[in-house]
Amino acid sequence: MVDIRKRLQALADPDYRAFSLRLLPEVSPQSMLGVRLPLLRRIARSMTEEDRLRYLEASGHIYFEEIMLEAMLIGYLKEPLDQALEWVWRFLPKIGNWSVCDSFVSGLKIVKADPEAFWRLLERCLQDGRPYHLRFVLVMLLTYYSSQWERAFELMTQIPCDVYYVRMAKAWALSIYFQHAPQQTLDYIAGGKVDAATRRAALQKIVESTRTSPEDKSRIRALRRAEQERIHG
Repeated sequence: MVDIRKRLQALADPDYRAFSLRLLPEVSPQSMLGVRLPLLRRIARSMTEEDRLRYLEASGHIYFEEIMLEAMLIGYLKEPLDQALEWVWRFLPKIGNWSVCDSFVSGLKIVKADPEAFWRLLERCLQDGRPYHLRFVLVMLLTYYSSQWERAFELMTQIPCDVYYVRMAKAWALSIYFQHAPQQTLDYIAGGKVDAATRRAALQKIVESTRTSPEDKSRIRALRRAEQERIHG
């Protein structure tokens, strides 16, 4: 849709573009316009349901902002659940950075309508195995399944963390689960199912969280010191 691209180009902010590119090393400068997210949301909200579907069905979206707009539009669709799930599945291969992934997840409020249907989608993503499919799983878990720590840990155990943005999403997820099930989360982290780099990142995020009590921060710092002493013996 040429008119949408022209609107995006008219809203481009060179300073914001430079700032965004520093945060998103996986995005090429040629594919970034520099449109602020609130402006993208305003465009998404202003479109009719028919226009949203037409935009999603169109090909040739090459800019970061065009892909981000697709992510937002899927969240706004009033489609039946089975069709919404299909839109989500079709969009996943277009995710190429953490920003689109995380924004996409935050807008999927329809998950609350049928968490089990989306859980099955997460299992499909796990089987696919691409890095941003895996990050999508982890961010979905911490966003919509934060109280279901036991089954979430089973799923997380199957996710390899050899890619940085997957590892950091798992660490982030574990820091969120700690707020719901502190001891169970620490037991999981220490139980040999989390690699060393992810374990360190998760404990760091827990300590940095404003929701973690001073007592728990002291306990975790002690665990980290003990681990360092074992390593350096």
